[in-house]
Amino acid sequence: MKQRQPKSRRLQEWEYQDIFDETCQSGFKGYGVALVDGQNVLSGPALKRDNLQPGMGAIQMGGETWEKRLGEICRKFVYEKIGEDELYEHFHAKGEVSSDLCFRQTRDCQLGPKTPQKDGNVKAETKEKKEKKAKQGKADVGIDLSTFVGKLAKKHGFAKGDYTRKRSFSEWEQMFMQVARRISDQAAKHESQVLEV
Repeated sequence: MKQRQPKSRRLQEWEYQDIFDETCQSGFKGYGVALVDGQNVLSGPALKRDNLQPGMGAIQMGGETWEKRLGEICRKFVYEKIGEDELYEHFHAKGEVSSDLCFRQTRDCQLGPKTPQKDGNVKAETKEKKEKKAKQGKADVGIDLSTFVGKLAKKHGFAKGDYTRKRSFSEWEQMFMQVARRISDQAAKHESQVLEV
């Protein structure tokens, strides 16, 4: 992104989508999983391994299979979990795609080995999820139509392009009626779940 971002203007939607597509399709050559000191860790050209010491037994398992797996994870991260418009906005605002997205927003990344969750942590996790939802509600203030439609498509389990492709006037009316029905059905389902509790 840094290499292809012009200094004088924002990238067009198709430009950053091409970058995301190229990165997810062919950006993971040389990556794989390494067994380091008995733990599986992601390994590759852009990942530091300053903590390696002699005798830790760093052995990397890579190849085309890992490139494809990581490419699919990349595609889901960009298009389903974050959203291509939101990811570009994050990059444009910060000048980089920060690891906070992976660690804090999607929680796909973690440091260190996984530790089993204790029952006491369930309440803390629930409180954390409530706080996250409250923050997301605040973050939704002032979004543009394109961002709204992208998030709505994601919420309904569709790709953004399914909601934004060109249509005739009558097709747009039909699409809005279908979307309104989905919103209404989800609201009714949520309301019935609340009443059951």
